[in-house]
Amino acid sequence: MFARGATVARVSGYMREIHDEAWFVLRVKSGQQMHVEIKGRGPTRGVVIFPSGKQDGGPGGVIFDGKTDEDGDYKIQVSESMMAEQWKGRFTLLVRILPPTKG
Repeated sequence: MFARGATVARVSGYMREIHDEAWFVLRVKSGQQMHVEIKGRGPTRGVVIFPSGKQDGGPGGVIFDGKTDEDGDYKIQVSESMMAEQWKGRFTLLVRILPPTKG
């Protein structure tokens, strides 16, 4: 997902029906600033699952923006919003991760 040395990654996917979902996994260190944003042709929903299993997320747009507190693999699920009309089309997932800050 990330090119070597990059702090931002963008990936695209396609939703075909209300029950479609896409999964992405990235390794993150504790203390890094992580920004996760979803944009779609229609309403989306996203969930960030931490290595311990705790979750954060919500309707599309910015679904997470904060410091990570665990080392390991973070899973990101993208789906259509079940609270809106079904749609078909592309979505884009943008993830920005900055190195841990000292202090």
